Amino acid sequence: MTNCQGRRKGERDIAESGHTACCTICAMTEIVFEARTDPEGGFTARAVGDSIFTEADTLEELREAIRGAIRCHFEPDSMPKAVRLVVLSEETFAA
Repeated sequence: MTNCQGRRKGERDIAESGHTACCTICAMTEIVFEARTDPEGGFTARAVGDSIFTEADTLEELREAIRGAIRCHFEPDSMPKAVRLVVLSEETFAA
């Protein structure tokens, strides 16, 4: 028996990899990228749970670079349906 997302009763998401695919027969539904500002300018992004890394000068360019990296990394039938981009900000200041 499956629920509305194709998951068999009792199966869980694969949270530790950043994927929300329910099982091996389902396509990956989401991939998570962490983006950071680069000290030399621009942004870098790394996929959580996959060996994908890219960089760009602006956030809009970074989104396009991520799309391109995903197309290079996955076969068309196993490509994630959505990308979650988490932009991390770091600040250092005097105590």
